[in-house]
Amino acid sequence: RISIAPLSLPHQGRADTTINGYTIPAGTTVIANTESIIRSADSFKDPEQFRPQRFLDDHGKFIQPESFSLFGVGRRSCPGESLAKMELFLFLTSLLQRFELQPATPGQLPSLDPQQGLTYPPLPFQVWLVARQCLEDTH
Repeated sequence: RISIAPLSLPHQGRADTTINGYTIPAGTTVIANTESIIRSADSFKDPEQFRPQRFLDDHGKFIQPESFSLFGVGRRSCPGESLAKMELFLFLTSLLQRFELQPATPGQLPSLDPQQGLTYPPLPFQVWLVARQCLEDTH
């Protein structure tokens, strides 16, 4: 899995806080390492394995694990979450309805090792978009 943004936005504590025995004084800037959360065996069984079904219940319905918060949590969570999810869904379904994605070199899939930096973008890769044979609308 690739986490494009491995670190959360900085937050600052308003009051002294104790977490797991560690005292964090008021005014301390805290930046969560979201990469370590999604790759933790405490959060997921076999976190290094690509298993999208881990996010589905027995009926195929999406479940979001408590530790998996792409858009933040609480009062400061992203207000655009619903819009972003809707736009991604519409874009991807439209793309996948019209095209089949194939690796440019047969049998050679893109690397899952990200480029290291402030963000972790995927390494460049080439893909073919092959038009699907669609049934014509008969209405």
